[in-house]
Amino acid sequence: IPGFICAWRFGTDVVPFPLTEATLEAAALAGGGWVWLHLNLSDRRCLRWLTQSLAVPQVLATEFTGAAFRQCLAGQGDYLIGHLNDFRQEFDRDCSEQACLHLLMAKNFLLTGRVRAVQSAERLRRDLTRGMAFTGPAQLLSHAIANYPDTLDGLHHRLLDELEIIEDHVLDERHRGERKRLMLVRREMAQIHRH
Repeated sequence: IPGFICAWRFGTDVVPFPLTEATLEAAALAGGGWVWLHLNLSDRRCLRWLTQSLAVPQVLATEFTGAAFRQCLAGQGDYLIGHLNDFRQEFDRDCSEQACLHLLMAKNFLLTGRVRAVQSAERLRRDLTRGMAFTGPAQLLSHAIANYPDTLDGLHHRLLDELEIIEDHVLDERHRGERKRLMLVRREMAQIHRH
């Protein structure tokens, strides 16, 4: 499966469980449940696979896998499609660099994708591994979106703390190198503001 990162199967009578590339297609086509599939969209073969293997309409698959220039969310027939702001996932810490979560949702699946690793998908995967369950794709998407303000709030507080330290050093006349620290904090705040 081109771009495969992870997938989970959900059902009313089973605990959510991870799928492998080998078991995904059979699970996606089986009735009585739904699937979350997360893809690396830098693999350009994703478009063809979505239309051929999952029967996603060409227009929607193209929009899902295409470049995201702005945040948007739209209903198209039985589908919800969009691009949402997110933060890039670093493996050792939270990051304030912008990234985009691509999504396509129908009644029996939620597809998410990214070009660069995103925090929301990693948090969903961790929550599922810990045993969290969701009744449908909309609830899973809602949970993914709810993580964004928490991350934004944490970054906001970290930057405010950093500004207070810089201010204390300047007021105590211990301001060696504070100009560079202030520049970096201001740059990060500007990125978050544009986000």
